[in-house]
Amino acid sequence: MNLVQTFNFRYLTDPERIKRILPPLLEPDDEPIVFAFYLLYTKEDECRDVYFDNRYTESGLAVAAKYRGHRCAFHVGMPLNQDWGRTQGRDSFSYHKKDGGITFDVSGNTVSACLLYTSDAADDLLCV
Repeated sequence: MNLVQTFNFRYLTDPERIKRILPPLLEPDDEPIVFAFYLLYTKEDECRDVYFDNRYTESGLAVAAKYRGHRCAFHVGMPLNQDWGRTQGRDSFSYHKKDGGITFDVSGNTVSACLLYTSDAADDLLCV
């Protein structure tokens, strides 16, 4: 069976942390929210192909922002462990996809997720 597991969460942080990483024209939202997610895709052996091996992991980090007074989300980064996903995400959708080591495990009621990724912006937000 093909399976997709996802773990999404959000938390509040210091608005100054968000302000430091936003590009020009964006400003922090009134609520300094950080959004994060982890995804684990697993394919059956008969569905595997050259682009999608058995397991594919991806994660993302975004912050609440405003553009000309309108609320939006700014994607800080989306680390993943597959070349094709990174290329498709950057070239087709302009997502900030980069190499990353991601672990994701669900055991009963316990979800464990870990991101191994180096970025000044991500480190600034994750060290809350």
